Amino acid sequence: AGFKKSFFSDNSTVHASRYQVIRILGSGGFGKVYKVRRLPNENDDNFVQMTRKEPEDKEDDVFALKTENIQPEKKSHNRLKTEMNIFQECAMRPKESRLHFVEMVDKGLTENFKFIVMELVGKSIDRLQKKMPERRFSFRTSLKLALQTVDSIADLHDIGYIHRDIKPQNFTIGLKDKADLIFLLDFGIARRYTLPGTKVIRIPREKVAFLGTIRYASRNCHNFKEQCRRDDLESWIYMFVEFNDYKHGLPWAKLKDKKAVCSEKESFFGGFYPKSVELYPEEIHRIIEYVNSLAYPDTPDYAFIKKMLRGAAVRRNIHLEGKFNWPDEIVKVRILIVLGSDLLLLKKNRKLLGIFPRVRIRIGRNWTIDRKLGAGAFGAVYRCMNEKGELYALKDLRLTAPLRKFSLGTAIGTGIQCLEALEDLHSIGYLHRDVKPGNYTIGRAELNELRKIYVLDFGMCRKFIHDDGTIKKPRAAANFRGTVKYASIACHMERELCRLDDCETWLYMIVELTKGSLPWRNLRSMEEIGRFKKSCRSDISMRQLFGGCPREYIDIMRLIDGGKFFDEPKYAQIYSILRKALLNLGVQEFPYDWEEEEERKLEESRCMDRDEMQVKEKKEEHERKERKDKEEEEEGGRF
Repeated sequence: AGFKKSFFSDNSTVHASRYQVIRILGSGGFGKVYKVRRLPNENDDNFVQMTRKEPEDKEDDVFALKTENIQPEKKSHNRLKTEMNIFQECAMRPKESRLHFVEMVDKGLTENFKFIVMELVGKSIDRLQKKMPERRFSFRTSLKLALQTVDSIADLHDIGYIHRDIKPQNFTIGLKDKADLIFLLDFGIARRYTLPGTKVIRIPREKVAFLGTIRYASRNCHNFKEQCRRDDLESWIYMFVEFNDYKHGLPWAKLKDKKAVCSEKESFFGGFYPKSVELYPEEIHRIIEYVNSLAYPDTPDYAFIKKMLRGAAVRRNIHLEGKFNWPDEIVKVRILIVLGSDLLLLKKNRKLLGIFPRVRIRIGRNWTIDRKLGAGAFGAVYRCMNEKGELYALKDLRLTAPLRKFSLGTAIGTGIQCLEALEDLHSIGYLHRDVKPGNYTIGRAELNELRKIYVLDFGMCRKFIHDDGTIKKPRAAANFRGTVKYASIACHMERELCRLDDCETWLYMIVELTKGSLPWRNLRSMEEIGRFKKSCRSDISMRQLFGGCPREYIDIMRLIDGGKFFDEPKYAQIYSILRKALLNLGVQEFPYDWEEEEERKLEESRCMDRDEMQVKEKKEEHERKERKDKEEEEEGGRF
């Protein structure tokens, strides 16, 4: 008997292998995938028990079991055998060449189906994307995904196979400590493009049936031509574009006719890009042009593609280090202290807060609370030291700068990074609602992070999406949230805030960093400040707000004001406007204003460390000498 629907009734059994089926994970026209547990009794190697109740999982014994129906009357592509061959070839490769492939742990055959048992993985990229607002990843996440997915494709090509069905559904994240590792799955329609045991490319067939998914299929697939390595990369490009703009990235997304879809794809590779792709850094355009130039036998230059992806990150001032911001990883805390790339999360605890100001307290093995930095309505913030690391707020740095403002290059560059941090926060479904200079910090000099900016203090954050990724409807009224000086107009009017309000608040902050002050700084009444902000949309007050700032700031304000509650901010367009401002003004983003001073402090600290070390060594040498002299005296006394 095979895995049939009737087998999910209580106490039913099926002879297949020594695995207990927990639940079904997915199904298709050729078979199903189950979550299974290996039975502990080695003598039960021909028995599987299936129940409705999902037992508790022991991580080492839980796997994915994939089946393929045996249909002797039909001659078809042996999908499971292809997968098995790929897994077996991967197993013989060095570990670094199979990072993105799951391990096959078993295989078998029953009367009605074949099966393989594999390492269990997490959610697919497609499922993760559905949880994002508007099903859209941040550009940082898109680049990180692109680097790992192209690595996995390159590794598959290296063993002589092409995938032929590259799409988000066939990439997953790992479980637990492997959540930042991307796995390539489903090799059912993969094909060997080299002759077995050689690197010789197979001669292309004259005509091939359409294989793959219409949305992501290559143009060769549409034209019934033999696919090659370039075709996997073409599908990968479509997938990447959709990561960052699910709604409008692929103009053919809603088309059903294959010919019409192919025509749109030809236009895409002819340079007729959708708006979101036009705004990509030129490095992404170079990747598209490069892939389009490849011929059937060509070996793609994967290193070049990855170099371009990293170049795009540098151009956008995006730091690719660190973990993915998956939607399930939000931690609700009242206090967040960031030290460079390290995070220390402390839940609100009144007893500890009462102790911290007086003494240094050790937290775990690595952290020491040194002193109080400040306090707000939701709790206090402390400087937390990891060895000799310190945390600096942008607000403090600006106050020490000449005229209490940054240079134009630093102000614009800081603006880009601060908005990117907000974009990342929005991408996991949260509004900040208290954007201001004091809630951003730079990294530590000793980690070479003086050009890296972090967003802090999520105490007033609010989730603006439901679990299914849809945006929550605005409440009829909402209390004032934020800091009066930087709050958006909607906040003054006690309306529900949206992503555009974070952007409006961000713009006021960038104006202050650029010119040193805001025109309403001397007003005391919240109502007066709100009215002033409204009046800044007219010519006279607009000059008061933006006087001394690049004209491009006005374009950004109009872009933000032109959006509606449910609209996603046009982050890419804002970044493009700010980059254009740097060019128009002829200023460089780097080095940032604070770099020289902080590097000087770091060098002084290192010198002090060396001096302390020398003093310590001299002291130890002196103590050793004293002990030796004492031992010699004692020896002499015995004789």
